[in-house]
Amino acid sequence: MGVFKWPLFFVFLWFKVVQTEASTWTATVPSSVQGIDGSCVVIPCSYNYPEPGKQIAGYTGIWYKVIEDVIYHKDKNQIKQEFKGRTELVGDITQKNCSLKIDPLRQSDRGPFYFRIELGGYERYSYRNNEVSITFISAPQPTVSVKEEVVEGQTVSASCSVSHSCPSSPPEFTWTHSGEKHFQSQQLT
Repeated sequence: MGVFKWPLFFVFLWFKVVQTEASTWTATVPSSVQGIDGSCVVIPCSYNYPEPGKQIAGYTGIWYKVIEDVIYHKDKNQIKQEFKGRTELVGDITQKNCSLKIDPLRQSDRGPFYFRIELGGYERYSYRNNEVSITFISAPQPTVSVKEEVVEGQTVSASCSVSHSCPSSPPEFTWTHSGEKHFQSQQLT
């Protein structure tokens, strides 16, 4: 190949590879998330689709339980009765965020689940190869720690922490001493 043909060939090859990577139906979800019965759980999810070359007329995100039960749909009439009022798409579907919240979580909500996108005026795709299940854990016990030695009559700081599965409803702690409640809320990650 001539001196000018090689650089053009590599530019074309690079463009083709980049175009191919951005032009596939992909979803990213964990294979499993942990949840506590009665709390909520958020299933993180993102998706991608081939570039349509035109404006998308509308986005419809649907979550299914593998046996074809609809657990989330913007048309509430499509949702299976046992999931009505308990599922919410917390991601921005137009920004390729398909994260789902189930609240309250029930023992029967083990899954597996998968996501489907319907792009108005373009295509529809079910990410069946990207299933997520829910593993139930028992409610974790809080961990209380005191950094300094406790001496009568002196102020002491204590901290309490606990793992949880519901970012939108973090646990609340109440401290009591001599029957007097002290409440201080602080959002932690």
